[in-house]
Formats: sequence, C-alpha cells, structure tokens
Amino acid sequence: MTDEWNKDYPMGMTGLLYQLFHVDNPRRVPILPPETIEACKAQDDRDDLKHECVSLNWALQHKDYDYKSILDLPYGNDDIVCYFQNLADVYDREGLFDLVGLECVEKQTKTAAEEQYFQDNYVDPSGRLDYIEGLFFGIGEHAFPNDKKLPPKYLQKHLTRWGVEGYQSLRDQLEWCKEHPNFDYAEFLSLNLSNSELLNRFDEIDEYLTHLESEVQA
Repeated sequence: MTDEWNKDYPMGMTGLLYQLFHVDNPRRVPILPPETIEACKAQDDRDDLKHECVSLNWALQHKDYDYKSILDLPYGNDDIVCYFQNLADVYDREGLFDLVGLECVEKQTKTAAEEQYFQDNYVDPSGRLDYIEGLFFGIGEHAFPNDKKLPPKYLQKHLTRWGVEGYQSLRDQLEWCKEHPNFDYAEFLSLNLSNSELLNRFDEIDEYLTHLESEVQA
C-alpha cells in the first residue's frame, strides 16, 4: 500500500478504494442502496464525507491514474473508474456534495431507459434477499431445469432447516419481490437467469408456501 503521508492523491482515496473489497460488481448501477446514503447524511461529523467527495472529484479528473498502485484490488482500472463515476452520481443526486460545500465535477447524463433502470433499482432489497439467494444457490448446484417445477422435497428441506423464522423471512422477501417486479434480481443475486425466469420461480415458490399454509389451516 502507498504511504498515506507521501502520496499524490487526496486523503480519503484509500478508504474509497477499500470499499471495493466488499463490492461484488463495481459496474452495478446504482452502486449503493438509499439506506446507506441516508446513513451518510445522518453523520454529525462530515469530515470523512468531505474527504470522500474530494477524492471522488479527484478521481473523475484523473481517470488514467493507476489506482491499483494504492490497493491491490481484484478489479482493473476501468472498473475502478466506473465505480467512482457511479458512486459520484449517487452522491450528487442525493446532495452529499452539497452537504460538504462541494460540487461534483462530472455530471452524468442518462437516457430515459438508463434513468428508469436506476429508479427501479435504487431501493433497499428486503434483508438483502438472503433466503432467496440461498434457495437459488442450491437450485444452481442441483442444475434443476428452468422449464420444470422445483421438487417439493428440495423446498421442504430448506424450510425445515430454516425453521419458522426463516420461513417468515422468505415469505417477507417474496412479498418484497412482488412489489418490485422491475428490480434486476439476476444482477443483484449474480444469477445466470433472466428476470422473467426468476419472477416465474418466485411465483412458483410463493404458490408452494401458500399450499403449505392452506394445509395447516385445514
């Protein structure tokens, strides 16, 4: 790592780059959910936020800089710059630059389709969809055909292991999915399926849960 006190980049750059160790896809748009942005706004001490905004502006003006020389990240420089551009766009539209008395040096211009995609995906996924992610990880491992229903035993195995709390969490996450049909689940969950295929699976799982509930009530 480059010495922070003997550097040619702004203070705060290392912290911004370090976040990339926790990012699955630096080109994902939007790069952060609203809840994370709200947490930034709620901070009383905004020194760190100001360092981030200064660093973002610097990065937008120095796209050819070798950012991997600061931290040995698993991404190429183009991906890192794309991450900075997406992060700066969110910070700008949410007024974080304004909060620290700065202006974003590069305004993004989105097409109508790009802006709609942003709005559809700028949400807080319910519990990060972890139970749904667990189901689909197993679906991929077992290579269940997309054009056939899931074996009831597979679903029952997961529900038994998760217990009542897991069942309710899965139900809550499916309800959230119903309310957000245009969310890019395939991208968020890193699945090699189309969104329509995933939504069909969600409906199938929901039907199975409804069937179980009707049996309990009978």
